[in-house]
Amino acid sequence: MKLNEHMVVLTFILPTIFSTLVGPSSFAQSKINKNAPVLMAALAKVGVEVLTTRDLQIHQFINESEPLFNDYVDKKEPLKTLVWESLIYSESKTTLNQTVSETEIKDAAATFSKKYAKDKLWTSLSVSERDLNMAMERHQSAKKLMGLKMPTDLISITDKEVENYYAQNKSQLGHRPLEESREQIRKGLKSIKARERFSEWMRALTRTHSVEYFSGVQVQ
Repeated sequence: MKLNEHMVVLTFILPTIFSTLVGPSSFAQSKINKNAPVLMAALAKVGVEVLTTRDLQIHQFINESEPLFNDYVDKKEPLKTLVWESLIYSESKTTLNQTVSETEIKDAAATFSKKYAKDKLWTSLSVSERDLNMAMERHQSAKKLMGLKMPTDLISITDKEVENYYAQNKSQLGHRPLEESREQIRKGLKSIKARERFSEWMRALTRTHSVEYFSGVQVQ
C-alpha cells in the first residue's frame, strides 16, 4: 500500500484500531458494528510501504498461525513484528536471488485459509484473496531470508562461556553441579546471542530502509 492510500474508507472495525496491538483474542471481545464505514489508519512506513491497521490485523493472524519472531520477543508486540517483517521483506528484494514463488505464496495462503475458514473473527474481516496473498508474500519472504540470516544451529557457545556464566550465576542455578547445568546454560546463552544478532540486524535494516511511525509510539 502506497503513501497516498493512508486513509481509506472501508467496512473495518474502528473500536479496535489500537486494541489490535494486544492480539486477535482480545479483539474478539469487542462488540462490532460491521455496517459502519470507518477510516483505516496508517501506523508506520517502512521504506515506501505504508503499514495500516488492516495490515496489522492480517499480520496478527498469519503470525499466530506461523510465528517468525517468538524467539526475539518476551511478549506479544504485533506492531513491532509487523515492522520487522516488512524490513526483512524489503531486504529480501535486494538480497535473495529469487524471492518466494507465486506457487509458494498461493499454497501458503490456501493452507492458512483452510485453517481459519471457520474462525469468526478472521472471516469477519472479509480479507480479499489479493490482500491475503500480499501479506503472505511478505511473511514467506521474511521467513526465507531469516532462515539464511539467522540459523540458530550455527551459533556456537564455548565451554569457557558456559563455565563463566555458571561461576557468576551459581546461586540462581540452585548450586547444582556444572555438568547438570551445562546444557541449560548453553541453550540460554545461545538464545541471548541469537537475540543480540537479530537486534543488530534489525538496526542495520532500519538504517538501510528507514522506518517512520504514525501512531505516536515508536517501538524499539
